[in-house]
Amino acid sequence: DADSLSVIKKVMRSLGAGDLAKVRGRERGPAFFGDQISKIKNGMVSLGELSDRGEFIKSLFEEYEKELEKQNAFDFDDLIQKVVLIFRKHPETLAKYHRRFTHFFVDEYQDVNNMQYEMVRVLATPTGHISVVGDDQQTIYSWRGSNFEIFMNFERDWPNAHVVVLDQNYRSSQN
Repeated sequence: DADSLSVIKKVMRSLGAGDLAKVRGRERGPAFFGDQISKIKNGMVSLGELSDRGEFIKSLFEEYEKELEKQNAFDFDDLIQKVVLIFRKHPETLAKYHRRFTHFFVDEYQDVNNMQYEMVRVLATPTGHISVVGDDQQTIYSWRGSNFEIFMNFERDWPNAHVVVLDQNYRSSQN
């Protein structure tokens, strides 16, 4: 996070904003813009949607990406987003992973965000061999972009899946 914020600060200065920039009349700092970049990369909002809030965000995002590339670096969100982009652009690479991995397990499925779901969907679609574990009472990562609708739409998205509801507590001993 510190490295990402450092790059954001550098880009803000290069765009003439200094350490603060106005968005909808409010002064915003690097942490705010880091959150906006993360939302784009995790598929929570599109760059176009954020551009409606000001051209600065679009410019900042584009320059931030250029700076990361120049530094031959990824930020945390790139670890999934860039893989999904590679799979989309290079079907032969995706096919290699389809041959290598045929079964998928996702824990804490209730906390999956849009880009994580896209990676799972792209990888597991050919076989449909996917197992997930989740608890609708324990979603805790909405602040990081988790999309609870993904959890709720599991049966729709994976129609051949067998759902097992564990409605008894096996972790705690009885009174």
